[in-house]
Amino acid sequence: MQASPHAPLPSIKPMKARFDAMGICLLESIHSTHFLMEWTSNPFHKVLIPLRGRGRISLRSGLENAVPLHPGVATFVPENSIHRISDERGNPLTLYVLCVSAEFPLTLRNSHPNRILLCRNPVALRQILRDVREIAALGRNSPWLRCGLVAAVIGRLLAHGEAAAEPPASMSPRERVAQLANDLESEYFRATGIDDAARSVGLSRRRFTSLFSEIAGTSYATRLRALRIARAKHLLLHGHRSPTTASFECGFEDLSTFYRAFKRSEGCSPLQWIARPHPPGSPVPR
Repeated sequence: MQASPHAPLPSIKPMKARFDAMGICLLESIHSTHFLMEWTSNPFHKVLIPLRGRGRISLRSGLENAVPLHPGVATFVPENSIHRISDERGNPLTLYVLCVSAEFPLTLRNSHPNRILLCRNPVALRQILRDVREIAALGRNSPWLRCGLVAAVIGRLLAHGEAAAEPPASMSPRERVAQLANDLESEYFRATGIDDAARSVGLSRRRFTSLFSEIAGTSYATRLRALRIARAKHLLLHGHRSPTTASFECGFEDLSTFYRAFKRSEGCSPLQWIARPHPPGSPVPR
C-alpha cells in the first residue's frame, strides 16, 4: 500500500549502502550525541533529508560556506565530493540518505554540478518527501517505478537547488520578500500558494502580504496572475499554443480558472483575443 504523503516516513534500520540492481540504496542515519564524522567522499550521489535535529555539511574545498541541515531542507551531494557533516551540540541529526550509484540508469552524466545544492522550496520539498516515502514503502519491489521516483527526486533538487550558501542572517524581511518578488518573474509557473511563499521567507501570511504589496505595488496573487497571463499571451500569439496547453504551461490549476483570469485581464476569451488584429512584432511579454 502506498504511504500517505502526510504520514511520517517509515523507519529503516541503520545499514551500509547496499545498492539494488538499479543502483539505488535508501537508508536512515541516526546520529548519537557524540557523533563525529571524518572528511569523506563517496563514488555515488547522495540526497540528504533531515527528519530531526540540526547540523551542517561542509566541503573540504573551502569554496563555499557550510550548508545547514535540518527538517525543511533537502541537500544534493554529488559523487566524489569530499565533505563532512557536523551536528549542532545537543541536537543530533536523524536523516534519510538516498544513495544513487554513478551507474544509475537514469543519471544524466555530467549534468549535475560539482557542488552541494540546497533545496528549500516548499512545493518541491513536499514532492521530494512524497517520492521518498514511496521509495521506502516499495522496498526492492517495482524496480522501474523506484527508478523513476529517484530520477524525479534528483531532477527536483537540480531544478530547485540553490548554491550551497545560506542567506545572510542580516537579510531583512523586506529584502527576502524583494528577492522572492524578483524570482517570481521566472518562476510564475510553479504552483506556490501565498502560504507557501510566506513560509519560504520565514514570515506570517499577514506580514508577507503587507510587504509584498509595498514592494510590488500589488498583491501576491494579482502579480502572479498577471505574470501568468502575460506568458500565456506570448504562447498564444507567438508560440501557437492552444488555450489548453498555454494554461497548463503557465501554471493555472485548470482551464476554467485560466479562462476567468484571462477574461478579467483582457475583457474577452483567449480565442477572441487571438482573433484580434495584432501588429507584427507585437511586444507581448515573454
